[in-house]
Amino acid sequence: NHNTILLRIPTTALQEDQSVNFIFLIFSGLIALLVCLICGYLIGRNFTRPISEMTEVADSIARLDFSKKYTGKDRDELGELGRSLNQMSDILESSIEEMQQMNAQLQREIEEKQHIDDMRREFIVNISHDLKTPIALIQGYAEGLRVGINESEEDKNDYCDIIIQISAYLHHAALSLQLITLFFPSQIKLFT
Repeated sequence: NHNTILLRIPTTALQEDQSVNFIFLIFSGLIALLVCLICGYLIGRNFTRPISEMTEVADSIARLDFSKKYTGKDRDELGELGRSLNQMSDILESSIEEMQQMNAQLQREIEEKQHIDDMRREFIVNISHDLKTPIALIQGYAEGLRVGINESEEDKNDYCDIIIQISAYLHHAALSLQLITLFFPSQIKLFT
C-alpha cells in the first residue's frame, strides 16, 4: 500500500552530466569574469582619462608651457575642473607676458636713468674743471694785488680788469647753471 516509485539511473550517466555541468560552470564563470574585467577597464578608463589629461596639463603649466589644454567635453565635475585649469593657464600666461613686458620697460628705464646719471657726473666733472681755472686766476691776481707785486697804477688796473672779466665769466656760468636747473629740476641738484 505504500505508493512509492523507485527510479534507477546508472551513476555513470549522472557523473557524465555532472562533469559537463562543472565544465560549463567553469567556462561560463571565466567568460563572466572576462566580461566584468573588460567592462571595469572601460569604465575605469572613462574615469581616469580626464584625470590623466588634466595631470598632463598641470605638468605643462608647472613648466611654464601654456600650449597644452584640456580637451574634454564632459559636463560633470571633472569637465568643469578641466575648463577651470584651462582658464587658469590662460590667466597665468597673460600675467607672465605682462610681467615680462613690465620687466623690459623697467630695464629700459633703469638704463635711461643710468645714462642720465652718467651724463650728470660728466657734467659736474666738466663744470668743476671749468670753474677751477678762473677761480685760481682770480685768487692769484687778488693775492698779487694784496702783496703789491706791481706798484704801478696801470698794472693794478689791468689786474682788476682781469678779475672783473673772470668774475663776469663765472657769473654767466652760474646763470647758465640756474637755467639748466630750471629746465631739468629733477635731474640736476646743485648746492646753493
